Amino acid sequence: MKKNLKILMELKNKIDEAEKQENILKGEINSLNDQRKRLLGCSNLDEIENKLKQLKENLSSIDNKIEKGMEELEEYSIFKEYFED
Repeated sequence: MKKNLKILMELKNKIDEAEKQENILKGEINSLNDQRKRLLGCSNLDEIENKLKQLKENLSSIDNKIEKGMEELEEYSIFKEYFED
């Protein structure tokens, strides 16, 4: 009988410890969710994926503008010698 009571008390202690750990993890999840909302302005994964897609498109557009600008500079440099005094 004492052995069964000891086993039950050990199990109760393990359950209590697991519940404490669960609460700690829930708090960390909430903290990370708040941080994500604050930093990214997104409340779920779909919004994050959409924002990432938009950022990639913006980056591609900027990259294209830089390439075009560099080509124009090269053309200007090629013809510059004809217009210098």
